[in-house]
Amino acid sequence: GWLDVTVAIDRLEFSRDRQSVVVHIIVDEGPLWRVGSLAIEGLDPENLAADQDLLFESDELLALTELQPGVPFERARITHDKTVLMRFYGERGYLEQRYFEDDRAGGARFLEPDVTYDWQAHEAHVTYRLVQGRKRFIGEVKVNGNTYTADKVIRRELDFMPGELANIQQIERGLARVRGTGFFEDPYDPTHIPPIVVFQMDEQDPDTIDVEYRLSEGRVVDFNISGGVASDSGIVGLITLSMRNFAIANPPSGLFSAPGEIYRKEAFHGNGEQFALDLSPGSEVSFWRVMYAFPDVLGTHHDRYMVRAEALGRDRRYNSHDETRDQASLTIARLFGAGDFSLRMGPRWSSINISALSDLANSPSTLVNSVGTTDMRGLSLDMRYSQLDNRRSPRDGSHYRLGNTFYGGPLGGDQDFLKTEFEYKRYFQLGDDTEDVRPGFYLGAAAGVSQIFGDTSQVHYSERFFLGGTSLRGFDYRGVGPMGGSYSLGGESMARATIEYRYPIYTTPIAGTSRRQEMFRLLTFVDAGVLGLDEWSLDADDVRASVGFGFGLVTPLPLTFNFGFPFLDQDGDRQETFSFSLDMFR
Repeated sequence: GWLDVTVAIDRLEFSRDRQSVVVHIIVDEGPLWRVGSLAIEGLDPENLAADQDLLFESDELLALTELQPGVPFERARITHDKTVLMRFYGERGYLEQRYFEDDRAGGARFLEPDVTYDWQAHEAHVTYRLVQGRKRFIGEVKVNGNTYTADKVIRRELDFMPGELANIQQIERGLARVRGTGFFEDPYDPTHIPPIVVFQMDEQDPDTIDVEYRLSEGRVVDFNISGGVASDSGIVGLITLSMRNFAIANPPSGLFSAPGEIYRKEAFHGNGEQFALDLSPGSEVSFWRVMYAFPDVLGTHHDRYMVRAEALGRDRRYNSHDETRDQASLTIARLFGAGDFSLRMGPRWSSINISALSDLANSPSTLVNSVGTTDMRGLSLDMRYSQLDNRRSPRDGSHYRLGNTFYGGPLGGDQDFLKTEFEYKRYFQLGDDTEDVRPGFYLGAAAGVSQIFGDTSQVHYSERFFLGGTSLRGFDYRGVGPMGGSYSLGGESMARATIEYRYPIYTTPIAGTSRRQEMFRLLTFVDAGVLGLDEWSLDADDVRASVGFGFGLVTPLPLTFNFGFPFLDQDGDRQETFSFSLDMFR
């Protein structure tokens, strides 16, 4: 808004040895210019000198703008208004010209505003000039560049069909889902071009467009021998084979040709299935895992059924005891639409052995009563709703999960209880919508309760709720009371929340585009949580909370350092200021 600003060099002040100089600059800001009025007009796309009636009420459009009478006249506000107005039109079928490859497509455009200056009142009278384009409908939906991946894998991520109104929000959300699969990205190759979407006009019917998603096969087969260290789990090694775009019905042609065909994506690739095989020896935690998931059993694309099977074993050495867990689960999920909302259910079995109590006299009663081997048989039912801009690295959107697992009763096993958990995550960005990388907030909340029935007198120690470590920074892992001797009793009720401000400090360009991606970030946070010894028994006086900061690498390797400082704690809590997670791949 400082349109009359003048900047001039006052003088140069050299050092005696003439090796350095101090530059003195004079800045005269002048008066602050404000917006006197704002209007919006439509222009004839064939003759920009001629007006065209607005397709929507002027008051409706003006309500979307940040540039309003009385506010400072700032370029940033105009840039924001361009984005929101073009999106408003795009969600109603009037697509912006920049998405079209053909300059003759006649898409919507936001032209340079017409500004009249009142030099006496220092006011700017602004008129936004819009070329509104025409309402478009979808013709073909094309997918190109998926050399080895089946079309159906991409199309099930899209929630629009030919013949429907071309809604830019739906089209871009489909692009975000395709990117979020990770099938067409390679974080280790800086020249890899991520998926994009373009529109092609039908010359026979200008009201119809073809939507084309352009892809390039990414890195989806990872075989890693890696090591890492984390404050919650100590030093670990990891041997992992992960295939994110697996195809079990596409085996290699021979045993000796298998490695080459898999590497070239000619075998075990292209159907969107997932397969993982992990083996991890560690100083405090050792585990193995086998997982397979088929995302579309019946081939319906939308409203599909997914099947997921997993088996794992984990051996963990706590300060208080040793715990060995063997577990298997089968999940059948119904994903509605393109999968934003889903229902999941299936059986699970666990065998848990607790042994080697380090200090029986100072061990909590909940732990002592759980010593030995316990079999658990359960049935889970989950509901999830997720609408994130990127499932792998979200920056905007929300995620909800309500999970219930029924153990024992007619299913058998040594424990009878119902475990219910709720989780909420919200991501949103601040600043100019036109920027690729922006600061933002992450809000998280979770709550849980375990309710016993039948012959069970208390929930098994391994299935109780705990706080500390990454779940409540500033406190040691499982370091939050109520305490029993030297260790946490664990809770049958739990609630926690976090708010985190994330600020990018370094970005890099994305190959083949004008976009940028975040590499390093700073963050500040406030965490809070509370445990209740019994079901439905949370006391506000028992809340623990901490404040802190951190920094980390975002891509391609996850690395985060956190420094937490409790300001609400209780006697017996174990504190830990510094926590971190580091993965080192070779």
